[in-house]
Amino acid sequence: MKNTLFYSILLILAASCTTAKYKQMVEKLPLTSVAPLHFKEEMKMEVSEFRPIVKVKINGLFYNFMIDTSNDCCILDSTLVSSLGLAFIAKVKNQNFNTKFVELNTLNIQNIEFSKIICSVFDFREYNQTYPCLPIQGVIGVNLLKKGVWQFDYFDEKLTFANHRDSLTFPKNSKTIGFVTYSQNGVDVPIVPVRVNQNYICDAFFNTVSNQGLTFPSGLLQNVLDTTKYLTWTGIEHCRDEILSDSYKSYSLPKLNIGDVFDIQDAFVFSDKESIVSIGGYFLKDYISTFDWNKKQITFSPNKQIDNATFGFCLDFKNNKTYVDCLIKNTPADKAGIRLNDHIVKINDQDVSNISLEDFCNIENSYSQDSVKVSVKRNNEILDFILPKTNFKDLLK
Repeated sequence: MKNTLFYSILLILAASCTTAKYKQMVEKLPLTSVAPLHFKEEMKMEVSEFRPIVKVKINGLFYNFMIDTSNDCCILDSTLVSSLGLAFIAKVKNQNFNTKFVELNTLNIQNIEFSKIICSVFDFREYNQTYPCLPIQGVIGVNLLKKGVWQFDYFDEKLTFANHRDSLTFPKNSKTIGFVTYSQNGVDVPIVPVRVNQNYICDAFFNTVSNQGLTFPSGLLQNVLDTTKYLTWTGIEHCRDEILSDSYKSYSLPKLNIGDVFDIQDAFVFSDKESIVSIGGYFLKDYISTFDWNKKQITFSPNKQIDNATFGFCLDFKNNKTYVDCLIKNTPADKAGIRLNDHIVKINDQDVSNISLEDFCNIENSYSQDSVKVSVKRNNEILDFILPKTNFKDLLK
């Protein structure tokens, strides 16, 4: 639920990286380069809400950067730009949003060095307040991703970056699909056709900063969805201390095709009136996904499955307290009587009524058991709940 505001702003930043002024600026500067020319690097990839995050090194210091396959340029946090003493080289106005750009001399991902990188500038404070367990200082965009082949393994939290796909291994039952880009317009985001029952529906782009899966506007799939079976997600969006309501629905499609050869059985799709068509982290987590911009191919290899079950609620941390900020209707939490903004005081008999950020992050990452005991304080009354974990697809039957 906490994805909406951040994602909307990133789309505006992405659009700023495709304007004529941005392209003119890039043409006047040296091309981003990578060294050495032949390489293969394996590294730890943190996964936050199904978003991939890696360590990068700038001027000898390490920072957390999210990887974004849907944004053509890198992004630096405004505080980081100030600490590095970078001067603005251009400003682009797009949708009443002024995007500033800087040139970063070098950036290292393990032993791979990128030079002469154009980055937009963004204030990540709100995002880091919403996702405090793994704050980020920047985003790696397609202008760096297209310099090699990237393999994402969400289960083992491993990222491999190579100059050529021949240095990687793929199981025999892997599926490779082609993608297109709008490179003539300065956009190198990977785009693939989506079909339902072999009928073309639309084109979708891969978006690793989205923590949803296959996301479509509600009207686009109305003729192919069983609209009697769906889950409704209701949540809270925190925006400059305002509490905004937010909701969307998820459905199951018996069969969906991505590209020409990749068939998905019982696809779990997200939909609301304003959704754009994208393929995000909740889908990618089930595969080892390899993106190759040189050949314009994506290879999906089978992977160990990450838990696709839920208790039916999400947690939020604010002022050393834990709250419910997302609730899925007809799940164990909803049926038991959990409510949005409930103050959680105990989880599995552990006191969380006044908790540090470190302890909150450890609790949020430890939901491996089949049931959880939750105590909430509501109107000065303590209410106890024991919630079983339920598979998403079982909820749609």
